[in-house]
Amino acid sequence: PLALLRAQWDVARNTADPAERAHAEGRLEAGIARMDRLVSQMLALSRVEAAEGLPRHRLVDWTPIVGQVMSDTLPLAERRRIELGCDWPEPPARPLPLDGDPALLEILLRNLVDNATRYAPEGGSVTVVFEPDALRVENDGPPLAPELLQRLGERFRRPEGQAETGSGLGVSIVQRIAVLHGLQLSYGARADGTGVVARVGRGRRVDAEG
Repeated sequence: PLALLRAQWDVARNTADPAERAHAEGRLEAGIARMDRLVSQMLALSRVEAAEGLPRHRLVDWTPIVGQVMSDTLPLAERRRIELGCDWPEPPARPLPLDGDPALLEILLRNLVDNATRYAPEGGSVTVVFEPDALRVENDGPPLAPELLQRLGERFRRPEGQAETGSGLGVSIVQRIAVLHGLQLSYGARADGTGVVARVGRGRRVDAEG
């Protein structure tokens, strides 16, 4: 990545063609964003892999976590015209009662929502759904192929043909944080076979057929 950034910088600095300079500057900006995301994800992965247990352990309040994640994802969602939403359980039911570390769970949810927003069709929607024993993050994307489902979590691997930047580390980070909290991560489709669903919780797993 650094070599590519250097090459684009050389083009932008040395060319006399305004169109060529603008193109190089655009690619340079995209490369810096990609590098920033990669470094952030590697730091997060290093942090969670070094944890032998939960740094903090208390009953989790999901409301501020969801609010912060939605706020962080909003610029990306607005650029891609994605509608963000959250479905809370009806009182007195509580959303995924859990003792855990709020900071780590915020990283977990941010990765899930960010990925769903990046890979949803433009103009679609991303919804966080809370259940008594799980949370789900859903988008309107085409269901994942079985061979891709088998390889989710491989580091630095991203689906081919993606226009959005990414590091290929998000699923690994979510998996590790889930394990620290005694939870499972699974991917699949909705019950009607549409969309992409990431589920983090206890018990029943989502499979490729919904």
